[in-house]
Amino acid sequence: MKLSVIVPVYNAEKYLRQCLDSLVNQTFSNMEIILVNDGSNDGSGVICEEYCKKYNNVKYIDKRNEGVMAAWIDGAKISEGEYIGFVDADDYCETDRFEQFINSAEKTQADIVIAGHMTIDLNGNISNAVRRGSISPGVYEGEDLEYIKNTYFKESYFSALRWEKITKNELIRRNISSFNTEIALGDDIVFTLATLLDAKKLSVIENDGYYYRYNGNSITHSFSEKRIDELCYLCENINHICKSKGCDAYKDLEFKRQLSVTTTMLISSNKRFFERRKLLKKLRRTDTVKNIFADDKYPIMSVAEKMKLYLLKHKCYTMLIIFAQLKKQINEGARK
Repeated sequence: MKLSVIVPVYNAEKYLRQCLDSLVNQTFSNMEIILVNDGSNDGSGVICEEYCKKYNNVKYIDKRNEGVMAAWIDGAKISEGEYIGFVDADDYCETDRFEQFINSAEKTQADIVIAGHMTIDLNGNISNAVRRGSISPGVYEGEDLEYIKNTYFKESYFSALRWEKITKNELIRRNISSFNTEIALGDDIVFTLATLLDAKKLSVIENDGYYYRYNGNSITHSFSEKRIDELCYLCENINHICKSKGCDAYKDLEFKRQLSVTTTMLISSNKRFFERRKLLKKLRRTDTVKNIFADDKYPIMSVAEKMKLYLLKHKCYTMLIIFAQLKKQINEGARK
């Protein structure tokens, strides 16, 4: 059984060697490593070329910048493995990570194998294992899997992170045409949703040998005005996938979560007060947000999330920003 591991690369020269060393030294040998340089303007491309020349199982794609989803899609299109795994260029793995994945895949013939991860900060401090979700190790198929599909966003069984999984190549290729590459934040969600809804068997294993490097300044933890458009693209893409596969998966709840996240990023940003207020108005006026607010149900959301969305729905922009500033002052005071 062959495995393809795709590494999207963008300006990652600081950590890229650590990432690639952890991959070329994997104990599972029948593995190709596909490096996709997404228009980096640092030394990442040189490092990719170096590893491609040195190791026979390393492939290299050098392309213009189109975003992380377009990068891993380009990698998937040339992949030869029966399964595909992913690693981000500033993260790294234990050397037996993919051997354990493949052992489970061979034993269970699962379409998707899911594991956990560890978090590492920019100072190199490693946290405890992270298990985002309620699912226990084991094999899921039949009625159990159908229940997971139909309630995925409600129950949060496992995270959407693509690098916590290996997935059958055929499931990914089947869905490539339905992925909107304009999505920069949330690509993992549409990837996992589409492949999950096509899967016939899942395997969940005890393995936390992936080290995710938390960067508070990354796109995931900052705000750009483009995020408003990306939220709309993401909701449209989720809706399209669910409709095409005849499964709801509590998508409306996920829309509200994503709106809550976007609102938090906006009001907590370093933009000036009136700029934040202007962007909140723009967000509120989108058809996507209007549709989200057409449903007044907020199941299993926290009181803080419900209040945030209530204020946005009723256009209380100034109050939203003031609450964010008060929360920031309280947090700063607690750290002193």
